[in-house]
Amino acid sequence: MSCHEMRGAANEAGFHINSAVLEAIVSRYANAQYAIDFDSFVACLIKLEMLFKMFKALERGDSGKIELSLQQWMCLAVY
Repeated sequence: MSCHEMRGAANEAGFHINSAVLEAIVSRYANAQYAIDFDSFVACLIKLEMLFKMFKALERGDSGKIELSLQQWMCLAVY
């Protein structure tokens, strides 16, 4: 899929992402022609699901913010 299709596909999967996140996804998962193959798309969705679940688990109330120690951040980043 093209990078332009990625935002729509992520939205359809329930992940509402902004332009900065989309740029990070493209940087990580797209090839030199800015296309994302199926395996990369699935890997991206798995990562997004994990990040959203972890955020909700760590969020206090509906603040839209979390606080992480260095170790917690490293664990999320490495996963």
